[in-house]
Amino acid sequence: MVVVDASVVVRWFVEQEGHREAAVWLERFVDDPGLLVAPDLLRFEVYGALARLNPRRDAAWSRRTFERFDRLGIRMLSTDRVLFGRALELSFELKIAGYDAVYVAHAEALGCRWLTADRRVLRRLGEDGRIRAL
Repeated sequence: MVVVDASVVVRWFVEQEGHREAAVWLERFVDDPGLLVAPDLLRFEVYGALARLNPRRDAAWSRRTFERFDRLGIRMLSTDRVLFGRALELSFELKIAGYDAVYVAHAEALGCRWLTADRRVLRRLGEDGRIRAL
């Protein structure tokens, strides 16, 4: 099991660097629906990214693409007060954004890794055992 973030999920729908690697994870998820989990934050990040990456498409494209993502049924994890507290600690400790720390906190709580394609995070935390690069 891995905690997946929007930098991976968006690559399932938008061709950009890492698209093929992300597609492999999607295929693995189709075969094993318990493979990928994510904090509830993922839905907001995916929708925001689809809207941002959509300058030449219409709003209907973003909506349809988001609906395709939502139908995949990735198990969304509730981010409760305890996890928020741990994410805050991690944000300061690792010098990362709060939303990135939420992914790390969930991965830590589950004893698994956070799968990301976020270059900024990977430059900072690439050697951290809680992180898995796409």
